[in-house]
Amino acid sequence: MEGIKKLIILLLISLLNYSCSHSGGEVLLKHTFENNSWERFKPIRFDIDVSHPEDDYSINLFVSFTEDFNSEDFIISYRIASPSGEIRSGEKMLKVKSIYGNFTKQKNVKNPEYNISLVPYITFHKKGSCIVEIENLIPKFESQGIRSLSIELKKRG
Repeated sequence: MEGIKKLIILLLISLLNYSCSHSGGEVLLKHTFENNSWERFKPIRFDIDVSHPEDDYSINLFVSFTEDFNSEDFIISYRIASPSGEIRSGEKMLKVKSIYGNFTKQKNVKNPEYNISLVPYITFHKKGSCIVEIENLIPKFESQGIRSLSIELKKRG
């Protein structure tokens, strides 16, 4: 009986791992912040398994906020290291609140989520791990009101 439980757990873990890395060309990884707070100088790292090189992909970042987000702008830097060693980096700034403190362009004010295109077009030349690091550049030591970050590797076409 104990062996059957272990086998079922192993199968479920394998199925979950397979579905995360082979879901129709999409991978979505999520990091949830403790106490909805992100400290500056503590980058978030995502390891994405690239199992189908030579396909065309895009890399997107989804940011989910709470009502307590205390800045007008969400500012990040990103660094993407492909399995073959290619490095792409940059900074992105997204206007998320008006000067009146209201979230911009959101239907769901209680759970606002924004999409940031990091790389609209990328092709990998090797199988392996693509490492995406996101760093908080908001000029405060601790940014309140950030619920989660999700990174999406999406097959194009």
